[in-house]
Amino acid sequence: MKFFLLSIFLQLSFLSMAFDLDKGPFKITGHVHSADGEPLPGASIRLNENLIAVTDNNGDFRLDGVKAGNHLLSFSYIGFDSVKIKVSLINKDIHLDVKMNEKSEQLDEVIVLGDHYKTGRVEQSIVSISVDESFIRSQNSGALINSIEKIPGINSINTGVGIAKPVIRGMSFNRVIVLDKGIKQEGQQWGADHGLEIDQYDAEHLEIIKGPSSLLYGSDGIGGVIRILPPEIPNDDNKVSGEAFLTYKSNNDLFGGSVKAEGKKGNYFFRGRVSGQSFADYGVPASNFFYNSYVLDIYNERLKNTAGREVNFSLTGGVEKNNYISSVTVSSFNQKAGLFSGATGIPREYQMFHDGSYRNIDLPRQRTNHHKVLSNSIFYFEDNWLTIDAGYQFNNRKEEGEPHAHGYQPTPDGNLALGLQLHTLSVNAAFNHTLSDKIQNTYGFQAQYQHNTHDGFEFLLPNYTAKQIGFYTYSEYTANKSLTLNAGLRYDWGDRDIEKHIEPDYTTFEEGDSIVRNGDIYRKFNNISAAVGLSWYPNKYINVKSNLGTSFRMPSVAELASNGVHHGTFRHEKGDSTLNSERGIQLDLNFTYTKKQFYLSVSPYLGYFYNYIYISPQIKFSPLPSGGQLYQYRQNDALFCGFEYTSEWNITKKLLFRNSLEYVWNKNIDRFRPLPLTPPFSVLGEVEYDFNTKNKKQQYSATITYQYFAAQNRVDTNEKKTPGYGLLRANLNFKIPINQKIVNLNLTVDNLLNTKYMNHLSRYRLLNLVEQGRNIIISVQIPL
Repeated sequence: MKFFLLSIFLQLSFLSMAFDLDKGPFKITGHVHSADGEPLPGASIRLNENLIAVTDNNGDFRLDGVKAGNHLLSFSYIGFDSVKIKVSLINKDIHLDVKMNEKSEQLDEVIVLGDHYKTGRVEQSIVSISVDESFIRSQNSGALINSIEKIPGINSINTGVGIAKPVIRGMSFNRVIVLDKGIKQEGQQWGADHGLEIDQYDAEHLEIIKGPSSLLYGSDGIGGVIRILPPEIPNDDNKVSGEAFLTYKSNNDLFGGSVKAEGKKGNYFFRGRVSGQSFADYGVPASNFFYNSYVLDIYNERLKNTAGREVNFSLTGGVEKNNYISSVTVSSFNQKAGLFSGATGIPREYQMFHDGSYRNIDLPRQRTNHHKVLSNSIFYFEDNWLTIDAGYQFNNRKEEGEPHAHGYQPTPDGNLALGLQLHTLSVNAAFNHTLSDKIQNTYGFQAQYQHNTHDGFEFLLPNYTAKQIGFYTYSEYTANKSLTLNAGLRYDWGDRDIEKHIEPDYTTFEEGDSIVRNGDIYRKFNNISAAVGLSWYPNKYINVKSNLGTSFRMPSVAELASNGVHHGTFRHEKGDSTLNSERGIQLDLNFTYTKKQFYLSVSPYLGYFYNYIYISPQIKFSPLPSGGQLYQYRQNDALFCGFEYTSEWNITKKLLFRNSLEYVWNKNIDRFRPLPLTPPFSVLGEVEYDFNTKNKKQQYSATITYQYFAAQNRVDTNEKKTPGYGLLRANLNFKIPINQKIVNLNLTVDNLLNTKYMNHLSRYRLLNLVEQGRNIIISVQIPL
């Protein structure tokens, strides 16, 4: 399986760069305007359902390198009906004049929310959100996932301010898939203290799918999917352009920046980015904290050893021919982050003393390197197209700490407590077959191979290999202008081959005595899943979506075979080799109402899961040195339900009001208890005012956001309750024309009132540590 996937990856990479039918290419240019002739800058343009361009400030666009044959062009813009045009390229370039009418009964494409994040295609029956670069840059929080938490249904599990993992509708870890340019991100995501390990500056366009996604994306898609889409291909031939993005954050003295360059010559294009940031210990609005019956000081209200550094790069090279587009991307993420000095074992007073510098990254700490080589290709065949994505990833994680006595045996040498090296090969292919104007089918294949090794003086996860493969078919039927139906079927197979681990027996004086921490484990899993859905417009203002599907997830190796101290989570974690696959039945509904200046969306959902896997505290403590309490993976049936609500009201052309709510309710059916790490109910209110000027290129806006989080009293056994709180945020945005280019200046104040609060999903919540205090953020985006 390993060599099979590797050979496919190499062959496709070379094939995609060499394949050429050499007809054309042609150029499509055009002008997009309203019914009264006003140009529409920023209109989205899709070629065969792939977003490839937006119009410029004059409403003009240009598409180079388009193959001969028939194509479908789709145009969408804020508050306007989308337009779809079929074009035939035979022997010459074409120019289009595209007129768009204000919202009426046209039912296609997207509805724009505040020009920042958008609902997905109306033909889809599942709830999805499209997030653009301006929204990500305006939020500019600690990590990429923190920057999209304002979207209802999205949360994060945090370790300080630089490490965060996504939560969708109360599900995280191996229940949320993150796809980077079509390839699933694999980086030990089972760990609560393991972040996403993706350059936040390199993500320019996201698609967030909330709800069951196993059908199209496989195991781990129970909670949802976050797709990081590749940037648009540069349009200007023989020209190199770029941008610089600089940021400063006052709370932890963060200095960060990213520089991008891209260009195109003939059929070939390139894109490169270098990013970095350095931050100091972050500040909290508290001078002490209470833990384990002791009051411990926080020196100068800054959490010791929470500083970090990050350096990342990516380089893409590709070719755009008349019948295909192909690219290869090489990227590297490198982070060194300190953990609060009391975050491993039990906090002690001497650990809180100031070490003389807020930028020291002392023990305990994490070093994470994530390297990737990705190949992305799309081949066009008249009205059909084939996408092939292949990738290799190497995740190298080092968790470092002070060595401690191991029972009667000598104290280990070095500071490497736990090292994990994960190699992953992936191949995905999907053929989109247009049978008629009403029917479109997709046939897909996905395969993955993983090999993991470990080192360090702590044992947590054994060496293993894992393989999985899946096949699916998905069909979309447009019954009429108002109704679209879809259905799909999928089969998956996978295995986990886990090695035995033997280590010295620390409970005896005799050298050479050993114990087995886990035995040889080999498990196979397979599953058939299905889904049906619809998208219906009863009238031009209302859209109703419904999706009913089954979902599944294979147990991770950590859930099957972990058995050791995980100091980053203050506990001994123990797997269960008898765990079975999770299976669920999930129902998603969505109601959307859009009329002129008003937008409303309500998304209730319900899911019942068989053999839901979770980690639960036990009544006994670990027999291992400094092991703390024992936590055991177990599974029970579980029920999830909840809803998301979003509304927007353009009170005037300048004044916009947003409101959103989210609520997750779950229950362990067998134990009659809530599940751990459930996000609390929250409500958000936001007012945005645009200071329009006569110069359309010069724009200013101000935004005030207040978000209230209710107390979380529905907790699992031995999980702490969290009191409610509210956070105020202010933002000023300036778009300033300088030398015929637009410089974007952003000023934000997070936690404006310096509120003292605890985040229920923060790992430091276990230590009763409050979250980051007031933070002034200044960022500037400069075209080059």
